[in-house]
Amino acid sequence: MELFFLTYKNWRPACLILAGLFLNSLFVYHHYRVAKEEPAKNITYAWHAQAYSFYKYGFSNKLASVVVQKGSIKDLGIVDTIGVKEDPQFVVPCIYDPVFYAAFCSWVWKLCGAPSFLFLMLINTFIFSIALVMLFNALKLLFRNGNKAFFTTCGALAFLPLVYHNTMNTRDVHHFYAFTIFLYFTLSYIFEKKSFAFLSFGAFLFALCHLVRPALFSSLFALAGVFFLWGCYAPLYRRKILISLSTFCGMSILFFWVPFMVFNKITYDRYFINPKGESFLVGFQGLPFPDGEPMEGMVGAFIARKEGKIIPMGDQYFDDLCWKYFKIYFKKYPIHYFKCMFLRVKGMFWHDLIWRKYYFFEIKQNASKFEKLGILLSNPGMLLEYISRLYVRLILFLGFIGLFLALFKREYLFVGIVIFGIVLSSVYLWIEHFQQRVLAMHQWGIALLAFYGLFCLYEMIKIRVDKRCIKRMNESVIS
Repeated sequence: MELFFLTYKNWRPACLILAGLFLNSLFVYHHYRVAKEEPAKNITYAWHAQAYSFYKYGFSNKLASVVVQKGSIKDLGIVDTIGVKEDPQFVVPCIYDPVFYAAFCSWVWKLCGAPSFLFLMLINTFIFSIALVMLFNALKLLFRNGNKAFFTTCGALAFLPLVYHNTMNTRDVHHFYAFTIFLYFTLSYIFEKKSFAFLSFGAFLFALCHLVRPALFSSLFALAGVFFLWGCYAPLYRRKILISLSTFCGMSILFFWVPFMVFNKITYDRYFINPKGESFLVGFQGLPFPDGEPMEGMVGAFIARKEGKIIPMGDQYFDDLCWKYFKIYFKKYPIHYFKCMFLRVKGMFWHDLIWRKYYFFEIKQNASKFEKLGILLSNPGMLLEYISRLYVRLILFLGFIGLFLALFKREYLFVGIVIFGIVLSSVYLWIEHFQQRVLAMHQWGIALLAFYGLFCLYEMIKIRVDKRCIKRMNESVIS
């Protein structure tokens, strides 16, 4: 009840909800204006085509190919030129994207009467605001200090890439939802007298996020590892910690792994299907091979060069080819692969500026500082991008200060949750190149450390000022 019925005693959740609604609304308005001013675009994200196929032709484990060919986005809605007599061919969806989020979106569109992305943006805006309140309540239980929890939660709000991608309806933002759900429901169950039904409901919500974003399995393992170590050193909470972890893992098996494997068996005749070959091969991106052979920015171009023909991406045959070439090149250049991995880890903790495109780890431009300055001043869009990346660097720098202060104050559980449970928890960090949308789903943890550090600095300054005031008052009394 405390999440929704706010009183004067809990003004902080009200502020977080209002701030979340306001910031998300700004980005939604931006997307709406861009969609108004630009002509119709082709469907981009795979789930867009899946959702519209389900909306138009009904839910299935196959995708209507005509939607991919003729569907387009205009004014935050989907339009097409599909003729009434055109019978689409239904094809197996690519192995990259499970269809569960697309199914949910098609249901929302049928409920609202139109395939509009604006509806989904508004839903994400509401969920984001509730997630902020859950994060605040979890941190309040962790710190036992409402002001510190409130200011630390503001770090997620201040990390604008997270808010931006939330309104873009990317499936990746369910990482953020899942993290807040796990922390709120587990810490509430451990520290407060919450029922097992309450915990089970949270585990069910986490499993739904897991359905949308299967990569969450590594994040669940990472968070479970942090909480398990906590239970080893906190016997008072050990029983509840083990119950919490067992419940979340059990719900994940029941409501993610079982539907996921059944769908894979029906669709691909395999229980486990994932683009492991492409995921590992793309990890070589960032630097040319030691013998000078280039590593193309698109793994499809690399396979086409090696095979001498274009191979369609997204099916198991293509992924098997990627796995074959990964094993060949990893056997030849294992150190080079880990060198590329280091670049990805470095990019997590120190954001690249615009001179190095983050998407495919292209080589930095050989330009002088004056040439770069001229490029920035002549291109407003690039200047805005440059400023935004400097802003992220500032957040990350403050996060290092916050990490030092958290360790100094022995907030080991908070540090473990943020660094190992959030920032370093995704398998993408280790094997794949980072796209910006994936990066933002983990860097916001460093933003929490940044605002935690700012609050600690404020407390230190306040204590010092109070001591000086007390000292002056004592001196004036004595005199």
